[in-house]
Amino acid sequence: MIRLLLLIPLLVGLGGCNHLIFHPEQAHYPIPDELGIERHDHFFRTSDDQLLHGWFIPAVDTPAKGTIFFLHGNAQNISTHLRAVWWLPHHGYNLFMFDYRGYGHSLGEPSLAGLHRDVPAALDYLFSELPIDPDRVLVYGQSLGASLAITAAPQSGYFAQVRGVIAEGAFTSYREVAREALGEWWLTWPLQYPLSLTISDEYRPIDAVAGISPVP
Repeated sequence: MIRLLLLIPLLVGLGGCNHLIFHPEQAHYPIPDELGIERHDHFFRTSDDQLLHGWFIPAVDTPAKGTIFFLHGNAQNISTHLRAVWWLPHHGYNLFMFDYRGYGHSLGEPSLAGLHRDVPAALDYLFSELPIDPDRVLVYGQSLGASLAITAAPQSGYFAQVRGVIAEGAFTSYREVAREALGEWWLTWPLQYPLSLTISDEYRPIDAVAGISPVP
């Protein structure tokens, strides 16, 4: 029985430990309406032809002081993460936020490789298609978004024009995060190391952070 109980999470883990990192939700909540936020829907495609959805929220007072490219955390979608940044337009900043593949109204299934296509595609779209001052853009990420700000945003051809990166609560390694999650449950605790090996460590933020330079 013990062997069987240990085999179940092992099989689940080998089927994809991505569920330890990604917790998407498709349904949007009426939070923008509750906050009285004006937002404009935008759809764009990634290099592998995945259709993604985002919101452009203009600064309340114009001209804008700048534009914030916001990367949200690993759960739910932009409708709930808006609570973390809704104040920015009221302080004179445009805000562009989007959902990774599989989140909200964005199509597909989340994966580390996929998100590393999503972020540069969104940053490219911001610079090339939206009404902003391209000399006044900041990248701001929280948690998973902070890690992507370090590892994925620099893959955009426009990254050299970014004036700065704010990474709030980034991981050092996705594999280490998986180990922490597995270590919280007694049944998977003994397997936290072997199961975490199913997570790619190709995108370790701790290894990539120096590559952001010379962007502050």
